[in-house]
Amino acid sequence: MSDEQDRVLLLSDLRALESKVERRISEEGETTRRQVDARISAEAEKTRQQFETTRQEVDARISAEAEATRQQVDARISAEAEATRRQVDARISTEAEKTRQQFETTRQEFDARISAEAEATRQQFDARILAEAEKTRQHFEARIVSEGQETRRHFDVVAERIESLVKLVAEVNSHHATVLDDHEHRLQNIEGHR
Repeated sequence: MSDEQDRVLLLSDLRALESKVERRISEEGETTRRQVDARISAEAEKTRQQFETTRQEVDARISAEAEATRQQVDARISAEAEATRRQVDARISTEAEKTRQQFETTRQEFDARISAEAEATRQQFDARILAEAEKTRQHFEARIVSEGQETRRHFDVVAERIESLVKLVAEVNSHHATVLDDHEHRLQNIEGHR
């Protein structure tokens, strides 16, 4: 795998990890809130049941005190639950912001490194491509010159053959012209004798 592909995969993995961390923080915050709510609800229910049992047992004797105690406990539980919820919300918000900032810093560092590496890689590829293009051009120029010389030699040979064949045809044509002229003179002589 090339460095470029490694970088792209690393960036993709980083973004996936960032998404997972954000999702996990959200899920853990929700889970913690639900656990706190469930625990508070369970504790509140348990306390209410205890007080209800006590109230029923001694209702005739301490009805007024039981009601006051119940109200105090309800107020205290509500206050403590609200305080706990606020603490948990504040802590989750703080941690989420710190994590987001860390990921943003890391993303910016990776972006800068990837940009620098990509530019260096592009320059290397450009240099290699130009060098290879020059080698290829020189190779083909040499081949073209070589092929041109070979083709010229071939045409010179063909031209010499054609020239010799044209001379031969001219000689044969000249001979035939002479023979035909002789034949024509003979025919004229024969016709002239008649």
